[in-house]
Parts: sequence; structure tokens; C-alpha cells
Amino acid sequence: MDTRVVVLDENKKYVALDREDLKKFIPDENVRVERLAYGTFEKLDEGIDAFVDVALIQIDPKSNQSVKNISERAKKAFKQQSLQFHYSEIDDAVYPGDIVFHIGTSCQPTFGTIGENSHVNLLDAPGLINVVGALKDGERQPFSSNGDSGALVFKVDPCLLNDEVLSTLEYDSDTESESPLLKLIGMVHGSPRGDETATYCTQITPNMKALGDEYTFCPNQ
Repeated sequence: MDTRVVVLDENKKYVALDREDLKKFIPDENVRVERLAYGTFEKLDEGIDAFVDVALIQIDPKSNQSVKNISERAKKAFKQQSLQFHYSEIDDAVYPGDIVFHIGTSCQPTFGTIGENSHVNLLDAPGLINVVGALKDGERQPFSSNGDSGALVFKVDPCLLNDEVLSTLEYDSDTESESPLLKLIGMVHGSPRGDETATYCTQITPNMKALGDEYTFCPNQ
């Protein structure tokens, strides 16, 4: 698998890096990583000015990295067993109190909510989604941990979750729409220094547009 070349926008505000830049994060020799896009992506005619960070990972069968269908890992937290994953530009908006989840290195779904400030703008990294972790015994828990970067983040309607999960979340009940869809909204980027209970995520639509039309979201994967 060759390193992909990403066409820069006219302002050259994001770049393509080769896999060696990421190899130190995944030392397993049977895992190949290609960074496809990184930096600020602007498409002002569509209202996009956001940080993107996308890599492609190929896992060899010899690898010790666990590979399992997302829906199989997530089922225990949901009332219904048939999960429907979904991506659309018109459904990727987030608001304070929305429930989200991802599956990272723990191999189990981790839940959180969109923070009071739904988006944050860091130096050279605008438009990051702000997620706060769930509660356990009154203490805020991390939404992500080391190794979770790049995990897909989905927005979830409260009606889909069991009571045990809902009891740990400070969510906005007015957002309930009884939608059966798990809506893809972003990817885990990392936590702010000094606050592991918060996680910043890149927005999925700018990531997809930075990659171009060749890349699509497959809801049955």
C-alpha cells in the first residue's frame, strides 16, 4: 500500500505526511499507517474552517491488534440489538447535551455528552468538537484515553440506550427524537492538557471533504 498524496488547497493549509510520522504511535510491525490529511482545511463557500487529521491504518492478520465489528462491541449498551450506523452532512451537527459514544482501546463503547461550549478553537486547530465524559460515583470520567485518537464518534438518541448508561450522563432530554440511527459526527483527536475528562474531536464532514470523493462512510462496517 503506497502512501497517498493529498492535493493541498490553494492556501496550502493542510499537508499529507508519510506513515513514518505515525509509526512511533503504533510500533506493531504488522500495522501500517498512512497519514492522509493534517491541518486546517478551509472551504469558505461551504462554511468550513476546521482542523482535520486523518490516517489510514491497514492491519495485517498477523498483528496482535484486536479487530472486531463495531456493532458487536456496542450492543450491550443499547436496548435494541440491530444498530444502524449513518453519515450525512445534514445530520452531523452537534449541540450541548447531545449524547455521543466511541469505541477505542478499551474495546467497549465509551459515552459522553457534548459540552456547554460545543466547539472550541485552538491555535492552528479551529472547530474542534468538545466532549465531556460520563459520571461515575459523582466523578467525571475521561471520554478517551491514550490510543483512542482516530476512533469514530457517533451521536446517539437517548431512546436507544439502556437505563444504566443514561444514569451516568448529563444529557439534554429535549434532544430526544426517537431516531434509530447512530450518526457519525467526528473522530477522537485528544484531550486538553490538564483535563483528561474532556476530549476534543475533529468534525467528520471537513475530514471527508479534505480526503475527496474517493472516500465514503460504509454504514455496515
